[in-house]
Amino acid sequence: SITSTAVIKNLTIDGEINLAGKGAAFVTNNFGGTITRCVNHADIVASSSFSGGIVGENHSGGSVTYCGNSGNITFNNSASYFGGIIGYNGSENTVEYCYNTGNLTNGNYLGGIIGYSAGIANFEMKNCFNNGIITTTKSIYGGIIGGYAYFSGRTLKITNCYNSADITANLAITYGACGEATVTDGVILTNCYY
Repeated sequence: SITSTAVIKNLTIDGEINLAGKGAAFVTNNFGGTITRCVNHADIVASSSFSGGIVGENHSGGSVTYCGNSGNITFNNSASYFGGIIGYNGSENTVEYCYNTGNLTNGNYLGGIIGYSAGIANFEMKNCFNNGIITTTKSIYGGIIGGYAYFSGRTLKITNCYNSADITANLAITYGACGEATVTDGVILTNCYY
């Protein structure tokens, strides 16, 4: 875990990673720290919820920028909150210029960049893309964000982001950009495509 005084930058990871619990290639819990220009090429097997390619949980004030994942990630199909970059994203965070090109398999609340984003406060993610194939038998997933918790008066803005990969999954709730959310739930898509 890292806190608001921590900065992790300019790192690359290769090989294979097996996570016994929640986690990611770089940071399990980010409590307001900065992670920038970090890239994971390692294939990951994640056994627990709240896991991602770069960060497991990105809490309030956490910054993840210019980061990428190209490793294929296999998640526990009975667990939730998985993303190519971030598993769970809190509020008032910065997520910009990130990409995922690794294939993502299994799990609920599964997203190409973020698995699940809490809507406690306004949040905007910018300039991110997913080109990793998403495959799951569960019901909530999206090319950019898997799921979003709406709170009255709050907005989720997705700006200059796109998903160019196939999504193979169950019916229920499926969107190319953001699953489990609509414009009436405070989601605003600007200059995005899928």
